[in-house]
Amino acid sequence: MRDGWFMNYSTGRLVGIAEHEQDIRKPDTAKQLSVPGKVFRGFEKYTVGTDRRRFLLDLMQQVPLMRIRGHGLYVTFEYWSVNGDDKPFAAVGEWASRYAGPALLLNVSNLATRRNLKVNAMLWGDFVKGKGKGVTVQVTAMGPFGAQAAR
Repeated sequence: MRDGWFMNYSTGRLVGIAEHEQDIRKPDTAKQLSVPGKVFRGFEKYTVGTDRRRFLLDLMQQVPLMRIRGHGLYVTFEYWSVNGDDKPFAAVGEWASRYAGPALLLNVSNLATRRNLKVNAMLWGDFVKGKGKGVTVQVTAMGPFGAQAAR
């Protein structure tokens, strides 16, 4: 596995992990990320491995968590937000300012809206601040089996 993290994008708390589904089930990790006890106790209804996708989606719908995974030349950020909250974008920027070189590709996916954005780290700040004139980004709509070109 490559580098991975969970970030609570409301608190800014970042926790390094090896495997998202398994590590969030650890009481200490869940506590560090402010996972409410009621949500944590509900983890038992999901079978590790078998229910992985449903478990992670349900978790991100209840807790403002962002799943982050490094893939060499790019990093994927996945979160669930239906209210147009700017905290996830701020969290991506905070992570990038700490860990990203200028050429690293940031692959950001809002799983609730099924929108995906790809932009280099050096252009992230300009894009978020609306100063992205001349900044080329790729925005796609995600279908049930991955990203598709936006229409």
